[in-house]
Amino acid sequence: MARKRMIDPNIWEDPEFASLSRDARLLFIGLISNADDEGYLRGHPGALKRLVFGFDNDMSTDAIQLLINELQEKLKHSNLYVVDNQIYIHICTWFKYQKQQKDRIVPTIFPLCSKCIASDKHLLTEVKLSKEKLREVNTDDEQQQFSKKKTNPLVMSKGQQMSYLKAFPSLTSTELKVEIDKCNTYMGMSSTDYGNPGLFLKKWLTRYMSERSQKRANEKKLLDEQKALEGLPEDQRFKNIERLDKIRGELKERLVI
Repeated sequence: MARKRMIDPNIWEDPEFASLSRDARLLFIGLISNADDEGYLRGHPGALKRLVFGFDNDMSTDAIQLLINELQEKLKHSNLYVVDNQIYIHICTWFKYQKQQKDRIVPTIFPLCSKCIASDKHLLTEVKLSKEKLREVNTDDEQQQFSKKKTNPLVMSKGQQMSYLKAFPSLTSTELKVEIDKCNTYMGMSSTDYGNPGLFLKKWLTRYMSERSQKRANEKKLLDEQKALEGLPEDQRFKNIERLDKIRGELKERLVI
């Protein structure tokens, strides 16, 4: 569910924003108001009509599509993309203007925008290079402490891996390798001294299997509900889709999907 959002007052003096038609400006503000905590929302004209122009009976979905096209042409703050025949919008400058507590941000339930991901990777590369330059001026002691954190506390033979696969019959060897890497990273970054890393890994896998089981149950429930949407009128179908999106968001906030 969207929380309160911030609008930069300078937007009203921005030449690109001023070049938009009045309805296109309203639509863009509506996108900001209704986007999730990472700047994503559905981009289907029917969905946007209910969100932004719900009281305007004279506003058709075709007219809204023209407004979306106008935003894409004149304003470079949002990306329209399609995944599995579903339309989504991402406000690519979201975190520049929305100040949110990191521990309260709910991850998006929508497919990520590949264009924005590519841009973020470029930014992360620049940040990484900057950090490496800073690290060069660290003292030897600081560098040694950093190196210790990179030490992997778990080095497992094939026989040891097989024992974990027997303990968790539905766990695949690929999943085990991935979770071992994650567990290694966690222990390497933690200041805790793990006297028995194997026991900690067992607890780690127990939690992973529990969360995986819950996730699959939730996915099956959502899939069954999505199948039930087939054949419904468009308006009713989108209302149900929005309800499912809300359920997904609540489940993701509880870290079960």
